[in-house]
Amino acid sequence: MAEQHYDVHVGIRSSKSDEKMLGFSVFSRSASPQRAALLGMVKIAAFQRSDGSGYLTLTFLIDRDDATALPASGRWIGPLDEAYLRARLGPRFEMAMDLMLPQDATSPVFIEEIDLYFRPLAADTLALVAEELFPVLSDSLELSFEPLESWADPLGEIVPAPAKSQPSWVGRLRAWMGLN
Repeated sequence: MAEQHYDVHVGIRSSKSDEKMLGFSVFSRSASPQRAALLGMVKIAAFQRSDGSGYLTLTFLIDRDDATALPASGRWIGPLDEAYLRARLGPRFEMAMDLMLPQDATSPVFIEEIDLYFRPLAADTLALVAEELFPVLSDSLELSFEPLESWADPLGEIVPAPAKSQPSWVGRLRAWMGLN
């Protein structure tokens, strides 16, 4: 009998293919005795099931310089306290999954991803993120978020990034996702 192997990374990528890109935000954190200073961007995607439940995927892209090494914990952002999230987000919050992603030592960014499951997932997901989730993450992880930018305009077209001398976060995200 042949052994079958399940590649977790292939499974994760497959499950993410049906997610809907919602928006993004620049975030930062000042240095403290317990945490390193950070600057980066978070991409927010959602998947809603037919029963109304679903999840939000927060993909954190964290700027790094060549001298910055990944912390021993393997995390810049987390960990998240599910009891705290449940107390702040209410009974519709189900669970959080902090996904370990392979890190590329040559990449200009570190990538961390968190899935947050809700039952039900709010119909106005952008409002849920901006008005409820970002304040909770700000308090628990000491992150500051800039206003949430919607990924699409009302016609469903991708909003072009303004031309800048340095690559913009929108341009960097589009390049990272292979859309350029």
